[in-house]
Amino acid sequence: MSQSDNFMSCNRLVNKNAILYNYKENGQVFLADVPNKILQKITMAISIVLSYARKDKRTAYEINQREDNAVWRKGMKLKYLGTSASEGIPTMGCSCPVCQKAREKKGRYIRTHSQAMLNGDLLLDFNADAYMHMLKHDINMQSIGNVLITHPHWDHFYPIGFMMLNPKFSTTKRKNPWHVYGGSGVTTQLQALIDESVDWFDSNYIDAFQPIQVGDYEVCALEAAHGTGLEGGYYIYLISRDGKSMMYCHDTDGFTQATWEYLKKTKPKVDLFSLDCTRGAETSLYKGHMNLEKCKLLRRQLLEAGIADENTAFVLSHFSHNGECPDYDDICKVAEPQGFVVAYDGLEIEC
Repeated sequence: MSQSDNFMSCNRLVNKNAILYNYKENGQVFLADVPNKILQKITMAISIVLSYARKDKRTAYEINQREDNAVWRKGMKLKYLGTSASEGIPTMGCSCPVCQKAREKKGRYIRTHSQAMLNGDLLLDFNADAYMHMLKHDINMQSIGNVLITHPHWDHFYPIGFMMLNPKFSTTKRKNPWHVYGGSGVTTQLQALIDESVDWFDSNYIDAFQPIQVGDYEVCALEAAHGTGLEGGYYIYLISRDGKSMMYCHDTDGFTQATWEYLKKTKPKVDLFSLDCTRGAETSLYKGHMNLEKCKLLRRQLLEAGIADENTAFVLSHFSHNGECPDYDDICKVAEPQGFVVAYDGLEIEC
């Protein structure tokens, strides 16, 4: 599968064999049900025309923003490394139809533990699948500078994994350490690993509702509706750079009152929401996570509050085989007609 097969823009949705493309420069032009190779040539030609029409110096390649990482630096590119809930799909020891189908068809039907990456240099969560993600998605770990941990549950946070960055395991030494950020439940576990000899990563406490600078990004940890107790620090993240913003909302059951109050007060314009949809199309109540109905409600609330608009992308991820329609095809059939993008391991989306 090529990189272009895994790419989406906030202004276009890529399905299996066709692209729905939306240009917004001189009105709207929709092209649907056209094979990818043909459409790529058409859109390249349109880009050239638009480039001359605007009398700018960008090339058509720069306008399309496909594979040149230097171009991505102008905005944000989110790559989903894993998109499952804690069990994974297929789940070990499970022979349900969803898990059996994933074993047989592989590809987008297989979901590993949830993790994502922004622009090749910022990781969102670090679990036990991180090493496999590095191999599968051809990630250069030398380019990673910062890691945001959403919460201390094991399928999102694998602290001992940071010890494998020890220079004694490598013939090349990193120029700078990894800076790992999280709440108290994360930093407490990291501090237990750090002594005077550990210089390849550090632990950084981040407080809710206090924006900080993390590398090139402005990051604000917001309170997640997911867990309580001594381990502390359950966050969703608002991340901004170069006039673009996204919210990474895993794991959470909607937004807490404190998070809503912060968003309504600051009124960020968010270009992309990555939403927890653990239970798929299931309609029964389930605390700590969301389903499609809850995602629809949250989207409506965000639109009404002016935090999202008609151009905001809403992506669903963090699926469990225990939910309804957890199969990739089935959830696409239900969610895509309602304006959601269904994430899969390897999906890249620009905002």
